[in-house]
Amino acid sequence: MSSQVKCPVCLNIDPGTSCRHIPEVTFECDVCGNYTTDQELALQARSGACNTGYWELTKVQRTVLSHRIRLRSDTGMVGRRQQLASASEEPRKRQALSGGRWLHVTKEMLERLRSEARSPTPAEQAENAIRFIGDHVSTEDESLGYIPDQFRAAIGASDYGSGLWVVEQLQAKGLVDFAGTMHRTRVRFDDGVSEIQKTLAAVTLSLDGWQEYEQANRGSFEGNYGFVALQFNDPELDELLATTKATVLKETGYDLIDMRDVEQAGIIDNIMRLKIADAAFVLADLTHGNPGAYWEAGYAEGLDKPVVYICREDVFDRGKTHFDTNHCTTIPWSSDDPSQFCHRLIATLRRSLGD
Repeated sequence: MSSQVKCPVCLNIDPGTSCRHIPEVTFECDVCGNYTTDQELALQARSGACNTGYWELTKVQRTVLSHRIRLRSDTGMVGRRQQLASASEEPRKRQALSGGRWLHVTKEMLERLRSEARSPTPAEQAENAIRFIGDHVSTEDESLGYIPDQFRAAIGASDYGSGLWVVEQLQAKGLVDFAGTMHRTRVRFDDGVSEIQKTLAAVTLSLDGWQEYEQANRGSFEGNYGFVALQFNDPELDELLATTKATVLKETGYDLIDMRDVEQAGIIDNIMRLKIADAAFVLADLTHGNPGAYWEAGYAEGLDKPVVYICREDVFDRGKTHFDTNHCTTIPWSSDDPSQFCHRLIATLRRSLGD
């Protein structure tokens, strides 16, 4: 049996939004989507203590967590996956139908969030908004009749009004078209804080907007980072990457990220595809012959992304890599001489990126 509660993540600050708590640990929020928590966190949220203890988060931290939950909820990133079951279904069945990918919020995750949280930039939010609108129109064959509650979490905005500001900026740039009128409603809460809710009629992309949408899906957008495809939990490789990340950022201005910087380790779904599509380049470690690393590199190659292959020196000398890649540029690495590896990597990246 479910009960109405305040979402411990977004606090339902947007007018008209609500959250259902389904014992023991499942939450279904209009904004964030579906997620589960540890029992202690669920009990604290159910008691209404959503601003204390582990749930004591800043606005930026709540925005980031809400965005991450929406990426993994039943509707997925910017509406890419359709709602797979109605609200009347049992939570376990709904989660199974959605691929079992709901985010599980833990105390450790909230602790990490306090030091790692960085909300998407306005430019990133704008790209996500174009994808959201384009995905809806492509799937439903009709304009977006209004901006839904989950929109702001899907694009990474801090509240409903901020999400609509992004849409208005896209309209000003000629990327979004409105057919109809905008209605503005001022809502006043008990604590005296007022919010403006704006509802838009018939939102779609302009021709220029559709071109941006196609470019984003083809990977034509280039973020300021490189995506690392690798096998996790190799201490030697992790230590090398820690040094390499700092050097690459200093010498080229590009961050290096892998899926552990985005979501929980080992998750491979649309979030990973989007991160590869938006990366400036991909760094693929083939030391372990990891099928996932090969797949991610191949996906990037298909998008015409620069892919730089790396491999531990003794493995590469002993057996090379798979024959489909052993003719590609591969930089061997050794933990005995990480500086030499970094020097060769920087030179290769500069050539690959045309710097």
